[in-house]
Amino acid sequence: MLISQNTYERCKDFVEAGPPMDIHVKGKPQPVSLREVLAIPPLHLKVPRQEIRRSHRVEVKLPFRYQMIDAGIVLPESFNGVIRDIGYQGVLIEVDHPLPLYSELKLDFDLPLVDYPVKETYAKVVSRKHDRERYRFGVEFTSVGAEANMKIQLFVQLLIFTDLN
Repeated sequence: MLISQNTYERCKDFVEAGPPMDIHVKGKPQPVSLREVLAIPPLHLKVPRQEIRRSHRVEVKLPFRYQMIDAGIVLPESFNGVIRDIGYQGVLIEVDHPLPLYSELKLDFDLPLVDYPVKETYAKVVSRKHDRERYRFGVEFTSVGAEANMKIQLFVQLLIFTDLN
């Protein structure tokens, strides 16, 4: 659930919310600041993550490159990592550096079974996985081109089929 900054100011002592996100809204000259409600501690309520990944997750070991996004701008420095599992709506990544929760990334990786380079795919860090040697993060895609989306789904389906046989 998203709330406006004004609503957050009124209830910040009662809710746990994510960092502010500036969203451009049609008809508004300035961005609107929104926050994601994560929990209501006085009521012992935690807002469940919306699970949109209804696809299977398959283990992989795919190298990828990523760039951080700050205030809607893709930063020039790129980093390497490994995708450890993939589904229709996201990936589990392994990287050398910690990433802040809810940070935004631009991802580039290749899907070898379908011979397709996934480029210009945007994602958000939604969870941390504990690992002693490297940093692992659950990442949900936020913007994927139609062809890339189709190729990701085909790639996942081929891996599932391969695992079943």
